[in-house]
Amino acid sequence: NVEDGNDVEQIHDALRAACAVTGKPTALILNTVKGKGATFAEPTGAHSSQPDKEQWDEAIQASEAALAAILAE
Repeated sequence: NVEDGNDVEQIHDALRAACAVTGKPTALILNTVKGKGATFAEPTGAHSSQPDKEQWDEAIQASEAALAAILAE
């Protein structure tokens, strides 16, 4: 069970632990926030709405910034 399924480090740790289990199936449960990091989606828990171009651009910029932060570690 991954407490913060939006946290890449927690997911990575859970995957490593799951790979260490042998002889039986394993499953990961990630507790996530819908639209995490997208200011237009996260507060509403958006699940199936279609973002407009401006919102897509914002989401792409946020994703690129998050990736850059991870790579800088």
